[in-house]
Amino acid sequence: MSRDASTGTREKLIAAAADMIARSPGEDFSLRAVCDTVGVKLPTAYHFFGSKQGLADAVVEHGFDMYIAKKLAMEWTGDPIQDIRTG
Repeated sequence: MSRDASTGTREKLIAAAADMIARSPGEDFSLRAVCDTVGVKLPTAYHFFGSKQGLADAVVEHGFDMYIAKKLAMEWTGDPIQDIRTG
């Protein structure tokens, strides 16, 4: 598997898990269901994340990365209070 394909598979697993978590907040998700959604076998998920918790941690990290990217893209107004409200 090429590095690009490997990265793509990893990102697809994270996206599928994030979608399952978002659809059922507070509920557990199935690692097998995530793999079935992406079209890979369980060993692939274990290869990338080590465990189901590793995948959950990657989903959280991905969410924080998206949040930070959005915050960094914001234009500052010069008014710190307004910037906090907007943020």
